[in-house]
Amino acid sequence: MYHNTYLRNNKVLQRILYGQNLQVHNLILPFLLVDSDELVQSTTAYSMQPVTQDMLYKQLAIYTKKGLHGILLSLYTTAEMLSPALVEKRSSSLANSIRYIKQMYPELLIIVDISTTLANKDYMFGIERNGTVNIDATIDILTELAVLYAKAGVDILLHSGMLHTLTRSIKKTLQSHSIYHVALMSYAMQAKDAFASLLKESPEKEHVGIYASKEQFMAIAHHEVRSGVDILVVSPLMLSFDAMATIANTIDLPLFAFHTSTEYSVLRCAIENGLIDEEESLCSLCFATLRAGAKAIITPYTPVLLDILNKS
Repeated sequence: MYHNTYLRNNKVLQRILYGQNLQVHNLILPFLLVDSDELVQSTTAYSMQPVTQDMLYKQLAIYTKKGLHGILLSLYTTAEMLSPALVEKRSSSLANSIRYIKQMYPELLIIVDISTTLANKDYMFGIERNGTVNIDATIDILTELAVLYAKAGVDILLHSGMLHTLTRSIKKTLQSHSIYHVALMSYAMQAKDAFASLLKESPEKEHVGIYASKEQFMAIAHHEVRSGVDILVVSPLMLSFDAMATIANTIDLPLFAFHTSTEYSVLRCAIENGLIDEEESLCSLCFATLRAGAKAIITPYTPVLLDILNKS
């Protein structure tokens, strides 16, 4: 069905891509890796679970027993963390985490968002020179990181799609190292998040999503396809059902949906205040996402959904 042989041969991806109903393998749990316990407390506004390395290992031990099949790892980064020495240190630490996780859980799908290595809290992706992003320097570093994480055992490399030549550069570099088993995924298709204005402290309040027509979304999707991506991601999930359906019906690539932190926060607020039922709302949302054509859902509600699915 899909052009990348790796997508057809990876056991975890097969369960995701060819499943017909909501199952535990359709769920991917996002983690935000931070450097200290103090940062865990300061990053709770994010939809991704903020964890240190030790916390990550402990949570994986719990969730894999409940059927967790996939994780997304991102690095919490500020402008102060973008020095070459810190980038190298933190990326090496992440690569070691990937090796350890793959050794402990060989069939766990590991996705790494390489863009967050060079993204500060204002969503400026890349190495800055004189107040602007140095595109060539940024692409050079991200392609090096792609090779590092691929050799460590990552299954899918995710990037923002904000640098138009990044996908081609990564694929060319991976192939030059005889690496053909890693899939590339892009979340360039980001609609404007209407929920962001409701939240005072949302990390995505000033995010780069656009008010896009169907034609604009499809133009972005086709550009990513021509660039060589293997998987597409659409966000925010609750505002992109039409885009998901159009892409799923016209492009022969797997489609994932990303549950943003603002969506998560609004939904959590409604649940905690008794406005909606947690189990019914989450299941309805997931089934609607799969009906729209998505094959997997990246959501911080994965632990809750694992409990619901195991119970049912």
